[in-house]
Amino acid sequence: MKVTSTYPDIKNIPQKQMKKLERSTYRWLEHFKNPGFKYFLDNTKDYRTCLGEIVNKIKHEQARLRGISIKMDQLQCIGYYIEVVGLNKKNITKLPDSKIHPFGTAFSFERDLAYHFYNLYEISHHLKKSLEESFQKLYNIQINYEKIDVNYPNFEHLAKRISDLDFNFFPDEYFKPHPLIVYTDQNDYKELALNLDDPWYKFYNPQVVEVYWLYEPDGVTEFCAMPYYDYLLKYLPIESLPKIWMRDSKINNLKLTHPHNLI
Repeated sequence: MKVTSTYPDIKNIPQKQMKKLERSTYRWLEHFKNPGFKYFLDNTKDYRTCLGEIVNKIKHEQARLRGISIKMDQLQCIGYYIEVVGLNKKNITKLPDSKIHPFGTAFSFERDLAYHFYNLYEISHHLKKSLEESFQKLYNIQINYEKIDVNYPNFEHLAKRISDLDFNFFPDEYFKPHPLIVYTDQNDYKELALNLDDPWYKFYNPQVVEVYWLYEPDGVTEFCAMPYYDYLLKYLPIESLPKIWMRDSKINNLKLTHPHNLI
């Protein structure tokens, strides 16, 4: 869900007309200092920033989505990262975007699905609160709600699938807030519980780390950087990494920017 697509819902609250036509919904709401709009911006800032960085990189800087799989001993996790062309040790290199992925990290699918599913409800909740605040402060109108029963089998199926995930994350994601999705469906009783819990602060100390990532040569960029290489060297002792296996069938005579004498 695009967070900014909710702005017109707030704008539709009747207000006095502008003397000058303003096509930007954001600036229109700013001009009238809509009280609900400020509430909405303040309470969705972190998620908007997270999504905005990714969207801008792909839309305006031609960044690419690349797949990655990490196996730590017997635990395997798959995901993706935002690949850009940047400088690494003065070399023009294809690598994970440093602002989105500090230390060359990535997003696991299991955490990413749960995180965005949680924020779908979080954004909806804050939109509801912002509309209530706007009507209350602008027109002294209290919004009353009528509870209705709805049935969205596809949505319920998605909630159950995410609830059943094992939550195998990439190493750095155990230090991020943990999206908890619990779906219950027993004897006609259905309940969906969502929460953003504290980080688990859980870290594996594996004997073997295997990193598989997709890379597509462009015929120009000579160097590519292996995702998670810097992170693993920074946060795991060298002796606990006796072997790093790098496998990529799509690399054609390209150089890795890191010296890796651990192989």
